[in-house]
Amino acid sequence: MIVIADSGSTKTDWCIGNSQTDYRIVQTPGINPFYLSTKEISRQITENLFPQLTEKDTVTELYFYGAGCTPEKACIVADALTECFPHAHVAVESDLSGAARALCGHTKGIACILGTGSNSCEFPMFLHWGTYWGRKEAEPCWVNAWWVTASKNSFPPTCANCC
Repeated sequence: MIVIADSGSTKTDWCIGNSQTDYRIVQTPGINPFYLSTKEISRQITENLFPQLTEKDTVTELYFYGAGCTPEKACIVADALTECFPHAHVAVESDLSGAARALCGHTKGIACILGTGSNSCEFPMFLHWGTYWGRKEAEPCWVNAWWVTASKNSFPPTCANCC
């Protein structure tokens, strides 16, 4: 099961499914690491998202695009998601990155967000400065624009050590 989340400070839309034709969308309150701690995000997911998941929902990949998911704050969300979905590959990026990927696909372009907050970027130049991959051993990880291969020796196990 793959989950793609689009989150602002007010609401989060979770697209949960197996393919482009086999999916559903559920909504929960917004998640922004500037206003919520890892513990608060975990509690919010447990209380608001988990009741909407069925027993067959085994999440293997989770892509979270959210307001406030800057390189300095993305690990707050990534830690909560990894705690709630321990068997999933977790990736956290900014809401602008999600908008750019959805709008531009694999081509160059300009993406804009017009909501409670507004922003714009050139794609793909913007993309990788803010990508933060969850902590799975021997998986690629973007941290503040530097590519590393995660392993026990090269990637710290806690957020405080990596951000």
